[in-house]
Amino acid sequence: MSATGRNKKGKKRNKSDFYATPLWCTRVLLRTLRGWRPTLDPCAGRGAILRAARKRSPDMVGFELNLKSAHPDVEDRIDFGVNGLDESWSNDDVLTNPPYSNALDFVRKGIQEAESAVFLLRLNWLGSGKTGRADFRSSFLREHPPTLLVPLERRPSFRHGTTDACDYAWIGWGNLPLPHETASLIVFPLCPEAKKRNRKRKR
Repeated sequence: MSATGRNKKGKKRNKSDFYATPLWCTRVLLRTLRGWRPTLDPCAGRGAILRAARKRSPDMVGFELNLKSAHPDVEDRIDFGVNGLDESWSNDDVLTNPPYSNALDFVRKGIQEAESAVFLLRLNWLGSGKTGRADFRSSFLREHPPTLLVPLERRPSFRHGTTDACDYAWIGWGNLPLPHETASLIVFPLCPEAKKRNRKRKR
């Protein structure tokens, strides 16, 4: 996932929506979840997350649909040409950076199938969606509030040495070993005034 090149002339997004996860991003999460051992990256790319997690999870594996090769340290642990959405995540602890175009599909599958699932997402993903910001918050997040939210202290650099245009966070669901007591994410129902504004925008 990346906001790189969004709405900028001459800046094209990667055709397959592939943006490698900087190693430091994964290490921040693993330091936070010290007892957690991820087992699967369904959007493995060239294996950046597997590399960052290999000391903690040497048996972690991945799926990759679009690319045909990965870093030699982890290449033998990735099944290429495989769509992670088509495979079972049952009993897995999932750690991944999903493509922006269908991130919600990956989150839904993680909630439905995995033991636990943590995704690198834009912070503003919590307040947006194809059906409208208000509809998304009041339906999906109210029904499936995250159990983990770890904002990154700085914006990642996904390519060309420039930082991304958005802030990011690791957002997780399921059975996760939280490091301390955490506050719940509360999504309030939409007030009548906001509903009226939302209806006007759709006209």
